[in-house]
Amino acid sequence: MSAPSPERCECCERELHPDRIVWLEYQQSTDRYVDPKKVKVPEDDSQGGFPFGTACARKVLKAGGRIT
Repeated sequence: MSAPSPERCECCERELHPDRIVWLEYQQSTDRYVDPKKVKVPEDDSQGGFPFGTACARKVLKAGGRIT
């Protein structure tokens, strides 16, 4: 049995260390990523969680939830 493939950052596509993944939720109606600990996205508006590295997550949230 092979090991699962590692998660990759949604922003820069780098391989992520499992202990340092930041999960951001994608909100379809606003076309933005949000911190699910701070913003409650309605279930029918959520596209689910996406993995980011810590630096990329900070950058995306600072840019208002958009990947720049």
